[in-house]
Amino acid sequence: MENKKNQNANYYFNEFKSLGTDYNDPEEIRIYDERMGKLRNIKKEIEDTINIIGLKKGDTLLEIGCGTGEFCIEAAKRCSKIIALDVSKNMLEYAKNKASNREITNISFVNAGFLSYQHEGKPVDLVVSSIALHHLPDFWKLMALKNINSMLKEKGKFYLHDVVFSFDIKNFEKAIECWINQTNDDRMKKNMVNHISEEFSTTNWIMEKIIEHAGFNIESKEYKNVFFASYLCIKN
Repeated sequence: MENKKNQNANYYFNEFKSLGTDYNDPEEIRIYDERMGKLRNIKKEIEDTINIIGLKKGDTLLEIGCGTGEFCIEAAKRCSKIIALDVSKNMLEYAKNKASNREITNISFVNAGFLSYQHEGKPVDLVVSSIALHHLPDFWKLMALKNINSMLKEKGKFYLHDVVFSFDIKNFEKAIECWINQTNDDRMKKNMVNHISEEFSTTNWIMEKIIEHAGFNIESKEYKNVFFASYLCIKN
């Protein structure tokens, strides 16, 4: 399913344009999914997120940037309905096939993103986004989070996990080089270099202000190894 707002092409940011690693390539998606399964404890990460947001049986959850579908598929077992978005049609198809193979039927997959998705129906209970918001420059991050706020019910929860920089800016080169060199995986190193040089990760103090200006209270936050951050936000 496709879902796009009427956007003025002269000034709206094109969130469908591929940045960094090209995950529109089906083979790159398969390799990425396989590698993440080896490098990360995906099951624990998903369980931790579900516990943090307090997902309940009757909830409707919107995931922005569903990727290969691991989170939305597991979350769908615990709630009423999932709306899963991704700007990559091939990534969305990969996730959709995975859900079908696992006999999960309460997920609606939509080819859209932060700026282009137009929600219809009742406000959702929860919004989750992991490692996706950095694809937008800071101004459009704010617009994205304002869109999310408008889709949520009163006191609804928004959980954001992304690459956010909390290192000492005076020593940024050392911090970035240490981050890149922590892995011996050449493909992963290349992806990290692409991220730093081409994508739009921001600093922790800017990210917090963007969240607040979008109409959220930050209930809790965690900064991990100065490159990743998680925020549990409540619509105020």
